[in-house]
Amino acid sequence: MDHASFDRIAKLLGGATTRRRGLASALGAALGLAAATATVAEASAKSSPDRKRVAKPEGPCGNGSRKDNLCTKDKQCCTGYCQKGLKNKDGKGRCRCIRKGQPCKPSQTCCHGGCNNGICGKSLETCQVCASGCPYTTVQAAIDAAAAGDTIHIDAGTYAEDLTVPNMDLTLTNCNGAIVTLVNATDDSRTLVLGTSSDTAPHMTVTIRNLTITGSGTPLAGDPSPITAPTVGTGGITAYTNLIIEGTTKITGCNWIATSYGGGIGVFPQDGALNLTVRGDAEISDNYTSGYGGGIGFDSYDGCFVYLQENAKVTRNYAASSGGGVAIGILSAEMSGNAEISYNRAEGTGGAFWAEGGDTPPVLTMSGNASIVFNSSLASSGGGTSFYYKSSAATYSLIMHDNALIADNNANLSDDTYGCGVYSDRNSDFLILMDGNALITRNTVGHATASSGGAGVYNVGLDIQGGASIINNTPDNCKSATLEPGSKQCGV
Repeated sequence: MDHASFDRIAKLLGGATTRRRGLASALGAALGLAAATATVAEASAKSSPDRKRVAKPEGPCGNGSRKDNLCTKDKQCCTGYCQKGLKNKDGKGRCRCIRKGQPCKPSQTCCHGGCNNGICGKSLETCQVCASGCPYTTVQAAIDAAAAGDTIHIDAGTYAEDLTVPNMDLTLTNCNGAIVTLVNATDDSRTLVLGTSSDTAPHMTVTIRNLTITGSGTPLAGDPSPITAPTVGTGGITAYTNLIIEGTTKITGCNWIATSYGGGIGVFPQDGALNLTVRGDAEISDNYTSGYGGGIGFDSYDGCFVYLQENAKVTRNYAASSGGGVAIGILSAEMSGNAEISYNRAEGTGGAFWAEGGDTPPVLTMSGNASIVFNSSLASSGGGTSFYYKSSAATYSLIMHDNALIADNNANLSDDTYGCGVYSDRNSDFLILMDGNALITRNTVGHATASSGGAGVYNVGLDIQGGASIINNTPDNCKSATLEPGSKQCGV
């Protein structure tokens, strides 16, 4: 551009006195603005509806949602997993990782660290017992060295030992989620003996967590006929202390041929009351006794408690006497949460639950979806529950709340069969309180003769309230039963 052209442009922009250097700067700015305007126009044209969108190449997550984005259970998350607990109005979750210190499953993703023993970022536990490299190679050696209140972590493996634990607070558990099995070392013994018969109160508490305790067999044959009794006794636990069974603990395949209590667990108070608690996902299964309580036998007196809580199960146990699942003396038992007594059998009475007391009646309380189902008695009564006691004082001995269920139980060996759901020998002295949609149903008398009856309940006093009912039992719902004032009619 020549000087004359600059002078003409200068006059247009502000007069003839504009310097050529200032004019050059002004022209540069004008040209930059024009370029920017062209860029915006081009971008607008690209985003117009008549242009095809160009898909960006997928990243390493494929079609997954990134952290904190919406997700569904079938959509991959780039970070973490689809946390169902954080739902939006449309029912979708969010891609989240679990924070340090929060519960987790191995399939889930932790924000910091791994899922160790069910907790995100938890430091790995130090194993006290393992085959090599630990302070102890046997569980008994670790018990002998333990102080009150200690927790003994056991590494993966099967430990064949007959264990004894003194009357002390102690926890036996697995190490870092390992699979641990404790099994009898010798015949005619229990795997675990807690305390001694000479211990005096106060009784301490032993906790068994995430272990499998097993014996020599699985006695149930899957049919209601009597089984061939085992000839070798390898029982589970004898407790003279308070006992807590929790986590994923299983007590299974234990045969106790002594005429006593408890194939899986036998509890024997000597001085002062004891409690047994089974909770979490713990399971007492496939055990046998020639005495009382194929799964749990509690030789007790007033003041003792059995607690079955959360998802605890007592299932597929067998008693050559009474109480296929649970047998108790003069104590109280409570079932709560989704606790279940199922598929147990007794050659005597009480396929699921048997209680015998003195002047103080035993009490069973069921709440929160607790159930007694699919149990059988090979005798004349109590496919589900049987109660025997001396007291003549009318009292509630079975209390059913909150969807508690007694169903599908059977007594089928005798032509004179009674009380397949609930049997009592105390007539109106034995009272059942039912409310909150509690239900006794589909219990059956195997030999329906003229002298049989009370497939639902027999020889009881009934207080049926609210949405509770006793219905659809075969051949009838109630026999020798009396209704408390204000109670609903049985069978409606």
